[in-house]
Amino acid sequence: MLTFTHDSAGRHDTCAGCCSCESNTVRFGHDTRHLHACRENFILELARHGMTKRDIVPNINFFMNVPISPKGAMTIDDGLSRPGDRVELRAEMDVLCVISNCPQINTPCNGFDPTPIRVIIRD
Repeated sequence: MLTFTHDSAGRHDTCAGCCSCESNTVRFGHDTRHLHACRENFILELARHGMTKRDIVPNINFFMNVPISPKGAMTIDDGLSRPGDRVELRAEMDVLCVISNCPQINTPCNGFDPTPIRVIIRD
């Protein structure tokens, strides 16, 4: 559906999935239950296109560094990307890409300070 045409970062996660209010509660405590999460962001945006949570497919966590140990344990480590790193994708067909610039403020990666992203869509 999409082809990588450029990737200056080289490290992205396809295993950890998107955060949710439920997973944040388990990982970070009940006081995080009502904070924004990617899954809820996806559900809100998909609803604008007549879709539901059942339409969410596995996501890519661009620029996330999630090493997996030989025993299967996952860790969210500091990202390896630098300011200005970018990913370029070419759509090979009509696609709907839903993006959540993860509002995750509970994990120490990136010093508890999520940063903005820039998205450019070219015809």
